[in-house]
Amino acid sequence: MEIEKGHVFNLWDTNGRRNDITNAIKIYLDILSRIEEDYPDEPWGNYPNSLQQFRFYKEAISESPEVFQEHGKYDDFINSINGSEESFNKKRLKLSTSQRDNLDKNIEARARHYTSNLVRLGLSDDDRNISPTGNLFRKGGITRDEIEKLLPLDDINLIILRQLLKFRVYTKKDENGNRNFYSPCFMAFYLLTKANAIDKDNFRCKIQGISPYWKEQYDLEQLLDESMDIHDFIKDGTNIPECFQRHDKINRQDFNTHIRNRKSSSVTAIYYDFYNALYDYVENPTESTYSVLKAFFHNGNTSKLNKAFGYGQPVFKWGTSTAPYSFHQFQEENSSSPLLTQDINEVFYQHYSDSKFIDSAYEYSDTTIRLLNATGVFKFGKPLVELSYSEIWKSIFNHFSLIENIFGTATQAEYAAYESGISAYFCKEESLCEILRFDDETTKQIITEMSVALGCDNFEIKDRLEESNRHLLEQHIETKYPIERTIELLKMFSDRNNDNQIKSIVNDSATVPTIYEYMVAIAWYYISEKSISVYDSLNLTLNADFEPEIHAAGGGGDIEVDYDDHMVLLEATLMNPSAQKRGEWEPVLRHATNLKTEIQPKSLVTLFVADKLDFNTINIWRAVASVPLKASNSEKQTDHVIIMPFTNEELCNFIEKGITDDSIIAAINSSYDEISTNFNDNWRQDIMSTIIN
Repeated sequence: MEIEKGHVFNLWDTNGRRNDITNAIKIYLDILSRIEEDYPDEPWGNYPNSLQQFRFYKEAISESPEVFQEHGKYDDFINSINGSEESFNKKRLKLSTSQRDNLDKNIEARARHYTSNLVRLGLSDDDRNISPTGNLFRKGGITRDEIEKLLPLDDINLIILRQLLKFRVYTKKDENGNRNFYSPCFMAFYLLTKANAIDKDNFRCKIQGISPYWKEQYDLEQLLDESMDIHDFIKDGTNIPECFQRHDKINRQDFNTHIRNRKSSSVTAIYYDFYNALYDYVENPTESTYSVLKAFFHNGNTSKLNKAFGYGQPVFKWGTSTAPYSFHQFQEENSSSPLLTQDINEVFYQHYSDSKFIDSAYEYSDTTIRLLNATGVFKFGKPLVELSYSEIWKSIFNHFSLIENIFGTATQAEYAAYESGISAYFCKEESLCEILRFDDETTKQIITEMSVALGCDNFEIKDRLEESNRHLLEQHIETKYPIERTIELLKMFSDRNNDNQIKSIVNDSATVPTIYEYMVAIAWYYISEKSISVYDSLNLTLNADFEPEIHAAGGGGDIEVDYDDHMVLLEATLMNPSAQKRGEWEPVLRHATNLKTEIQPKSLVTLFVADKLDFNTINIWRAVASVPLKASNSEKQTDHVIIMPFTNEELCNFIEKGITDDSIIAAINSSYDEISTNFNDNWRQDIMSTIIN
């Protein structure tokens, strides 16, 4: 990624920002794949050369109605071509100027913005061709190196980790064609392998605020000092415009050229009025000018001015609402404020520039933090940021100089090879050992050091780490989701008006259906009297804080619980009864049949859990137990596929009444054993023979 001096890198375009990043990535990649498959001869582009950008936006709002609830401009465009859709789809429709403007600025531009996030992460190239890494994100099937095989991370965790390790922020090229670069992920590992735990706000400001333009300024050891004022350390240092170097009061035109709010011109006007009041006070500090400054600052403008000129903190000390400072008290309490010096113009601009930069650093860090958390490595659940299995990462980075790789220099050719085009290094599938340039001997040495750190043999490392995760997840469940809270949350899913509250309680990076799967697994944990492993049963990507991120790739069922002599598959859905017919019949039956053929002769019971159940769905699930079925992923065949539907309310009742998994499964098996499996596979041929003969 290339940025200009004075700018903050951003991993997600602010136009179309959403919290469910991993889910959005999957949706956007799938849409790109579909429209490329359906229209292979049409390149990514805009009307009239291509309709791919239009098609992408159309599908994006359809796939995420809860995110894109308002799309009036799109609706206006569709209404404006009402009856001409076929001509438009064939690019034969002549659009008016207003239609073209709407299409370009409000539909196609948004498609470009949304998909630019895939480019930033190396999951597609600039032409929106899905990269090898992007296809891995969609489908799974990642090839792991010897160290990755030991890490308790799933494919999504690992792909995001790899891409962040490769991610670089570049300067513009200089007169010689060279660029400096900065690696935020290496910086994150450096800070946490040195300090073990860091204040969350301090960490995010350091990671996001550092720039490749400032390479020579940084003392990395100084960054480890938690007592330092990080705002002073990373502030922009942009050159002062000439008009702000003069002493005279600046006119509105010059002011607005250099100081403005990107979202609102009315806020820019507030900035200018504040400047006028402050300038008058500094030039002539009297009761009168103080009164004007104080009145303006507190006239509904406090938060805007603190954000724009105080790094989000109070610009001045004013006393309290019940005991506001007098003029003389204000002078005394703010005597050290740079904004009250005689160099008002320069200081005013510098405060604006630094505050804007730091505000952007905090704002843009939201996506960076979410992605770091989604690696399964960086934990943000507490006030302090920590690494999961930190001793393991210390062993790994004992053999890789983080200091020498946080900053670097690249020629134009090296820059192009690194991140330009589908064949660039950033888009390739590169494993951890390849990224860190470990040879076989170094890899073996690291694995030995990992085993020493864990106090086990080399071949026990994976089991030791996974066992630790099982224990930590159970601790997390029993601390954050005790039985009472689990029941409370499960009942909230019955009203979709509770979606935002559910996300705020669990993880707003995940979709509500994903969270529902997670909570159903926790419910079964309590129903089983804590005898099952939730960690091994979930088919979800978990973040480093053991909260759900996204349903894992690969097409498996939701929750697969493995007992000694049988398995239970739980399929959870929030689809209403009508939608269940369209969206659940095929995948649930496929998952149940495929899993049963895989585990034979071990038995399987599939539980279909929904808030409300469709009558036909209930009886179809019962009926399929009487017919033989063939797997979709092999030629294997099985019979007596048991699918038992339950409501969300019934699941809660099981927990409240202390009904256990053993009694539930026994009752289901007892009933389904009555169903005859003496089925004539040749029934169709018999009928055809009768008809023909």
